Amino acid sequence: MNTLEVRDRDQWNRIVLSFPEYHLYQGYEWGEIRREAGWVPYRYAVLDGDRAIAAVSIAAVKLNGSPFSLLDASRGPLMEWTNPRAWEGLRQAIREVADRTGAVFLRVSPGVSNAESAVRDALVAHDFRHLPNDWTWWNGQRTIVTMPLGLSDTELTKRMRRGTSRYLERAIQKGADVRIDASADSLRGFYKLFRDSATRKGYPARSFQYIESLSRHYLSKGDGCLAMVSYGGVNLSGVLFLQYGRKAYAMHLGNDDVSPLGRDLRGGYAAYWWALRWCRDNGCELSDWGGSRTGFPPRPEDSGYSLYQFKAGFGCSIEYLTGYYDMVFRPRLYRTARLGEERLLPFAYRMRARLNGWFERTRKTRTQAKEPDQISTA
Repeated sequence: MNTLEVRDRDQWNRIVLSFPEYHLYQGYEWGEIRREAGWVPYRYAVLDGDRAIAAVSIAAVKLNGSPFSLLDASRGPLMEWTNPRAWEGLRQAIREVADRTGAVFLRVSPGVSNAESAVRDALVAHDFRHLPNDWTWWNGQRTIVTMPLGLSDTELTKRMRRGTSRYLERAIQKGADVRIDASADSLRGFYKLFRDSATRKGYPARSFQYIESLSRHYLSKGDGCLAMVSYGGVNLSGVLFLQYGRKAYAMHLGNDDVSPLGRDLRGGYAAYWWALRWCRDNGCELSDWGGSRTGFPPRPEDSGYSLYQFKAGFGCSIEYLTGYYDMVFRPRLYRTARLGEERLLPFAYRMRARLNGWFERTRKTRTQAKEPDQISTA
């Protein structure tokens, strides 16, 4: 058995994709996206001969300039859950990262079903604490929706609810333009839709620089698509999908659902339909639509219930994952961190959502001041 840190992009992606529960968030490119946001990725694999029996990409971030850090392995680890040698190597890797970063705790959220009791038992047996939360303010959601893509257009349409199929061609029938386009102009147009949607619905919008990073690491290499719907030169809807292995991931939606034109054309349906077919035609067999801000099972009073209904209308199935687990290295600081997570993050989340436009204008002003003639549009 050999535990090693992997720095090569291709080698790491081959290891990750060898596990059936692989996820975009454990891929090399996603680690680089997080690096640009201030996190530092550490990628470790446990090999039994030439076969990977465990792997984890851990992102570390310092806590407010202190010597301590928080570790996150979203949708990881990937491993043979009942293999003692896999656990021996994984724990060695975790301890090495924790020592290098002064970690308070590590949070993991494996992409496996809650029905897999062996996974939960193995994590708890190896010093992970199972959190009672059905969702958190900063980790991937526990309740997700997925849909198979290895189907013909006719088969995909048959999975839809009647209302979804009725709205699907509405934008086209009324003269809207649907295009797969990741040009600089389309990225800007999409970002405005995305930011405005986030502000209306009360969640923080990532920066345009982040959207540029997604384009640079994925779209520019053919590993994803941006589907845009417009009418008369006015952007109405856009959806951004990324591809990793044989899976497609619905990352972000920007949608005008407030103007009379936007409400009439319902461009989001056409945007998703074009993006899904693009992903299927480029080899994807499953689409992961992420969460929908609901519990399990979804209830009408959940904040994201209407979004869940939209996704379910395409024929998506809901899945309840095993949840969140923490390995604690500094118990006293951990209690403080958990208190802050439960008490302060909700307030910070709401305040950040209200300031979406201000943050983007401030970032843009700073960028122009530094590089007045060379603003990136990659």
